[in-house]
Amino acid sequence: NLEGDYQKANEAADQGLLIARAAGLKQMEAYLLEELGTSLSNRGERKKALDIYQQALALRSKDDPMGLATTLGNIGTTYAYIGESAKALGYMEQVVKIMHDMGERQKESTTQSNMCVVYKDLGQFKKGLKVCNEALNTKRDLGDLSGEATVLSNVGGNYAGLGAFQQALDVFQQSRAIHKRLNEREGEAITTNNIGWTYGQLGEPEKAIECYMQVLQYFRDAHNKYGVATLLSNIGVSYANLQDFRKALEFHLESLPLRLEKDDRSGRAITLNNIANCYAKLGEPEKALEYYTEGIRLLRAMATQRQLALSLKNVGSLYRDQGKIDKALEFLNEARTISTTIGDPSTHAAVLSELARLELDRGNAIAARKLIEDAIASIESVRTNLKSQQLRASFLASVRKYYEIDIEALMR
Repeated sequence: NLEGDYQKANEAADQGLLIARAAGLKQMEAYLLEELGTSLSNRGERKKALDIYQQALALRSKDDPMGLATTLGNIGTTYAYIGESAKALGYMEQVVKIMHDMGERQKESTTQSNMCVVYKDLGQFKKGLKVCNEALNTKRDLGDLSGEATVLSNVGGNYAGLGAFQQALDVFQQSRAIHKRLNEREGEAITTNNIGWTYGQLGEPEKAIECYMQVLQYFRDAHNKYGVATLLSNIGVSYANLQDFRKALEFHLESLPLRLEKDDRSGRAITLNNIANCYAKLGEPEKALEYYTEGIRLLRAMATQRQLALSLKNVGSLYRDQGKIDKALEFLNEARTISTTIGDPSTHAAVLSELARLELDRGNAIAARKLIEDAIASIESVRTNLKSQQLRASFLASVRKYYEIDIEALMR
């Protein structure tokens, strides 16, 4: 019984804390607080865990740099989990400095690998790749195959953010092969999910679902609710891409309570956006707007730029469909500003295409043509980098609507 195990661990830590405090053993007290914080974090009680870690930090001494770095690292990772990426980076950078000064290359590179994920969440993909490559070189120098596989997966995430899906697929497949060779089921499952997500971005939803279904049961059996929630959400997106919005909605609604339980704000915001997309397509705009609004509120608080741009674009599209042009423009222009900044060609093209449709509605065919041509140039940069003829074809089919808008603008 997992709940019983947590209870016993917490009781033991509480008893140990009383003894350590009575004896004035500050480092022992800090260590036990760390254990308690980790137990809370594993249960999804991240806010409580943060409070405990901050108590441990107050007890840490610069004379114990390793202990100090451990606490800073736990705080950074917890902030990353709850979507406070900028705060997470601040703590992780302190850990990297301490580890570098101590010559602890293994721990330094592991923290750099975690920073890659945070940079990806912030939409700072080039910075993410820079830190990832530093970590990757160190892992290879040290002969740490498992660490190399983890970093490769994070490299793939940042490549995908830049629209370099072929490079992303290549490194995800390298990562999965290493995890498989080392019999690391969790790493293999996470990377299989990433490969599925990449196929989804390339217009291959059936292939994506196949990948997700391969590993869903593994995450269920491992009681990894975070992993289950992510997969359910991704499966839902794939069914939406297949135009089966009712089935997509079922998966998203199953994912949402798990996101809440694990205090996964970033995941929750994504799932809220996905639920809203389904309601919009099923002809329930008011319900859609309710979910979009809640998701955007979370995304603004976390500075998760890519997803924020997509959610703003979706709201703009909804308002355009309702004929509320000024409202639509407000959301689409903000989305455009963000998508221009982060350098993700797929997101940028999606935003520009919505703006082009809006200009067509207003009778501005010349403005629409300019916008849609910029969108097509953006997605062409993705398509031409794909090696496989099949992937190029499926990606082209998935963005066919952009060419249709271009033809419509020409015909006006």
